[in-house]
Amino acid sequence: MFVTSAIQARRTLPTRPSRTPAEYFAETVRILRRLERKYGMTSAEFYRKFQEGILQEGPTDYWEWRVRYKSFLTMRERFGFSEAEVVDA
Repeated sequence: MFVTSAIQARRTLPTRPSRTPAEYFAETVRILRRLERKYGMTSAEFYRKFQEGILQEGPTDYWEWRVRYKSFLTMRERFGFSEAEVVDA
């Protein structure tokens, strides 16, 4: 029953277009830059402080920042993307 319902839902629900890894990377860099400006520190500095427990429980932005920075590092390593190639929009 569930499998049939899931298949039917997939057929009837609108899907959003997939982003390429390069598009997701560019979006991630833009978000990281925004967070860096907002909190006055680099993402590398934030991540180090977050991992070491130096930062107190902060805003929910901290969780997004952590996840986005980890994604940034992974994509940079896996795909060889460069932050310098991303143009701010």
